[in-house]
Amino acid sequence: MRYSKFTYKLFISLSITVFTFLTASADTDISSDITENTTWDLAGSPYILTGYIDVTSPDDPVLIVEAGVEVRFNSNASLRIGNNTYSENMGGLMVQGTEADPVLFTSNAATPAPGDWGYIYFM
Repeated sequence: MRYSKFTYKLFISLSITVFTFLTASADTDISSDITENTTWDLAGSPYILTGYIDVTSPDDPVLIVEAGVEVRFNSNASLRIGNNTYSENMGGLMVQGTEADPVLFTSNAATPAPGDWGYIYFM
């Protein structure tokens, strides 16, 4: 069976599109507080914080950041763990990076620089 040049080009184009789709990053925007146990994994990485994000509730939620995940902060975005106003509202952060697969907390700016984002604060 012979295929035309068009068929080969179409096959190559579709193969590249499928490969790109399967390897593309997720860019998960985080814009609301975390009030229950939550895990950020490689499938959703990078996680982009768009503002002040609190990890807190009376249920003591824990945010788990798995190895290899990238957490990016928009300008002035911050991550606050717990709540110092109400002692019954606690929260936790567990970062599971390794030397071989570190977790990266960084700016979401095109050219990251010191001071691009707020902070990670434990209350």
